[in-house]
Amino acid sequence: MEAKIKAELRGRDPSKVKRLRLVSCHSQSIVGITTEFTSLRFLSITYSGLISITGLPRLPWLCRLDLSHNSLGDASLNNLPELCPNLRYISLCDNDIRSMRALIPLSKLKKLETIELMDNEIIKNENFRTKVFELMDRLLVLDGRDSQNREIFLFEDYNKSTTEEEVSETDEEKDDEYSIGLDYLEDESILEDEDESEDYKDNSSVPEVKDKDLRRCTKRKHEDEEREDV
Repeated sequence: MEAKIKAELRGRDPSKVKRLRLVSCHSQSIVGITTEFTSLRFLSITYSGLISITGLPRLPWLCRLDLSHNSLGDASLNNLPELCPNLRYISLCDNDIRSMRALIPLSKLKKLETIELMDNEIIKNENFRTKVFELMDRLLVLDGRDSQNREIFLFEDYNKSTTEEEVSETDEEKDDEYSIGLDYLEDESILEDEDESEDYKDNSSVPEVKDKDLRRCTKRKHEDEEREDV
């Protein structure tokens, strides 16, 4: 994992990096991500064989975390709220999460709006969706759907660079927005970026999601029945 991090940094100062993607690191724990990553907003560690988040430092400004396609179990996320208190999005798709007790620590993430749990045993539990929304009262989206089971489309950019210098100022501003497509939303409201502030404006009354940067772990097919009828 350390070699992957070095390759992604390309000699750049870790304190300036806002996005970091690590794929196929083949490590059971997190190695090489230090407290020097003071500006990190998006972290992705996928297809790496993680069984715990041991080694993850405190990243107070991290908003988005993708740990999909690993082997994380029910007890692997216990200290995540203390390490990443400002998370708004987390993907845990295709791991080994089986019971609701694994999600109890995540209920302490007061800004968490979107969670992905597809391809885990937990989704087979009776009334799974209802229980998750009850546990996480600020949650807006679970596996691409809101609490009323209405589908939400996250529009993502798959080509973003992991290094800050290769991202334009305009792209950075766009990166801090969520784009959704919901027929029942007439007005789009965008949550303010929390650059150097711990203040949180509660927009939970508007089912709006933030995440252009994160990959969806499962492709959804969308059939436009109205167009088929034309």
